[in-house]
Amino acid sequence: MRIFVDIDDCLNDMKTTFIQRAVDLGYIKEYQEIKEWDLTKFFKSNPPLSDEKVTDMINSIFLSDNFWLNLPLKEDAVKVVKWLNNKYEIYLATSPWYPDPDCMKWKVQWVEKYFSFLKTNQLIFISKKWLLKGDIIIDDKPITIKKFDGVTIIFDQPYNQKINANYRVNNWKQVLKIIQKDFSKKDGYFRCLECGRYLLYESYINIFRCYCGNLNLKKL
Repeated sequence: MRIFVDIDDCLNDMKTTFIQRAVDLGYIKEYQEIKEWDLTKFFKSNPPLSDEKVTDMINSIFLSDNFWLNLPLKEDAVKVVKWLNNKYEIYLATSPWYPDPDCMKWKVQWVEKYFSFLKTNQLIFISKKWLLKGDIIIDDKPITIKKFDGVTIIFDQPYNQKINANYRVNNWKQVLKIIQKDFSKKDGYFRCLECGRYLLYESYINIFRCYCGNLNLKKL
């Protein structure tokens, strides 16, 4: 089973760190709940800031020394990712902030700092993560969850409340519980080899077939 894990705001707390930095630098007066995934759009509307001030704020924070390297780790992230890595094919998938030529370098060092047990080829830089081919994606970005062709686990955020996912979580303990319950036993998810649909099987079902009528199913 192949699993993709987003880094920013899934493994770390990027946006909350950014907001606190914006407060400390005087760009905004107090901490605010982020209701828009795109920080540029959020700050242009709530509170309304000029395009010039928003650009200056984002550049000064994202381009500051070691912003990406020093992002705080979410609780239990390392423990759960290590467990997943021992059992499944796992990749960290993240979108670089392209205006910063060193962003990818800092992200690589951040991964090496906390997830040294992962190999270099288990880190993927990609913006359109829904194009990745796998079974599960763990992410917070609305469009990624909407478009990914597989099982979706969404990290709960104010800006993704209207997005439907197979699972919604607040922490990594919940992720582990989901994988152990629905993917690590006889019951669980199967993929139809005819149409590609994902199906949840439970032992009380007598005849298990896909909605397309196919009986050729593969256990994840």
